[in-house]
Amino acid sequence: MGGVRADQLWSQLCQTGPFRNVDINDFKSLLKHMGTCGLLTQLTSGEIVVGAEGEKLTNHYTFYTVFNTPEEFRIVTGNRTLGTVPVDSPLLPEQHIIFGGRRWKVTEIEVEKKVIYVETTKGGQPPLFSGSGMSVHDIVRQEMLTIYRENDYRIAVGNKRVDYADAAARSLFAEGSDNFQRYNLQNDCFIASGQNCYVIRGWGIKLSIQLRPCYTLWL
Repeated sequence: MGGVRADQLWSQLCQTGPFRNVDINDFKSLLKHMGTCGLLTQLTSGEIVVGAEGEKLTNHYTFYTVFNTPEEFRIVTGNRTLGTVPVDSPLLPEQHIIFGGRRWKVTEIEVEKKVIYVETTKGGQPPLFSGSGMSVHDIVRQEMLTIYRENDYRIAVGNKRVDYADAAARSLFAEGSDNFQRYNLQNDCFIASGQNCYVIRGWGIKLSIQLRPCYTLWL
């Protein structure tokens, strides 16, 4: 695996990447801590590579279960490209999705060009999500459940908690947390609605697949 300089990581991950709310001092502290733990190693050239402990993680098969890499589709509205999104399950016209903290309705999909055309949508209907998704490790689901149970998404750094979420992310978390409390999901993972019953799982996709025959028997 090739090396990369710390300033390149900072540029790709924080300055222009998804972690723009992380300041440079926190980023430096993270790299130093990962180096102390053996996850990263700095060469004499100054480049950073995966350390001995990091290789144990990245070489394990469960690492690729957590970091699935589905195909990237462009999200386009009118003549403007909003960005790209990984699509690991089929989308259909008229389906509602969330992108950039806003609700959109899919109007057309060009699979060969990997383009999803959308338009803004209003109203109180929540976005629709497929019941099947990419392979997600149990640890990820359990951490999501813990966050909702504690009603706190902030990251623990030493003796304090740091908030890296922007306004849109905080709004979406508040919406999810309200529903978590509303349906008593801390104590009950089933939601009954008429003749339907929804299972809000706190585990990964592998166990869900194993339990599918049980769902069929219950129905």
